[in-house]
Amino acid sequence: MANVLFVKANNRDQSISLKLYDAFASAYRAKNPNDHITELDLFEAESPYYSGEMFAGIIKQSKSEELTAEEQNAVDIANRFTDQFLATDKVVFAFPFGILRFRLNCSPTCPI
Repeated sequence: MANVLFVKANNRDQSISLKLYDAFASAYRAKNPNDHITELDLFEAESPYYSGEMFAGIIKQSKSEELTAEEQNAVDIANRFTDQFLATDKVVFAFPFGILRFRLNCSPTCPI
């Protein structure tokens, strides 16, 4: 039995990448019924940007220094995500991908 973390970083219900994620998740569950699957939806989770306050708190905590209430809250959030990743054996990401958003560096013979 493996611990699997499915990370959903897409909130567009009609996106192709989300449809692929759903299809993959269904197929994975069917083929691996004994695996423990956790889904992390980043649009629903409390996931603030890593701020100076969060970094300061992480550094202070590593030095066993006292944290402010705000730093402690930020560090708790960061640690919750870190612990979730460390507890898994496999991670699956689903995020929007638009080929037109990326500049491809291809040679003239590149088929795409």
